[in-house]
Amino acid sequence: MKLSGGKLKVKELNIFLESSYVDPAPIDIMGYKLDEGISKKSILMSQMKARAYVNSELKHIVVTHRGTGMENYGSDWVNNAVYESSPAGIMAYKLTPRYIRAKAVQDAVHKKYKASEGWIVDTTGHSQGGLLSHLLGTESKNSIGFNPASKSESLGKIKTLSEVVLMLSVLYLDLPKQ
Repeated sequence: MKLSGGKLKVKELNIFLESSYVDPAPIDIMGYKLDEGISKKSILMSQMKARAYVNSELKHIVVTHRGTGMENYGSDWVNNAVYESSPAGIMAYKLTPRYIRAKAVQDAVHKKYKASEGWIVDTTGHSQGGLLSHLLGTESKNSIGFNPASKSESLGKIKTLSEVVLMLSVLYLDLPKQ
């Protein structure tokens, strides 16, 4: 399958999301090449948590933020605990190493691949990655979270989809900026 046109179908998003859990990171997904330099900024506990995939021909980037993993005895869950248990919620979560590294990736993508030069960035993630796509995808054309971590806050500009919709693979996403 080769992606075209800079619009992601749910089936294609699913491939990117599933690949975000694969270690080592796939170098090529449907003609999109991993920008290793940027993606390495997210390495935490020896695993790449956020990945930037670039299609130079389409001038399109897909940033994936992976959900919580079980590496190092589940220590990745500490970020979720900070978010869930703190009265400050998102403000406290933004101080975690996971958020800081994900932000470094997202910032580097927008610095290197400028919208003013015709680049389109789509940001996506599942679970904790869905929360990150919401918090960090504000400069992206689309910010799509699948079952994002949430304490019932308003998700604002993010578009969320249940896994049931994801499995049906019938939705075509081209979400306008608000």
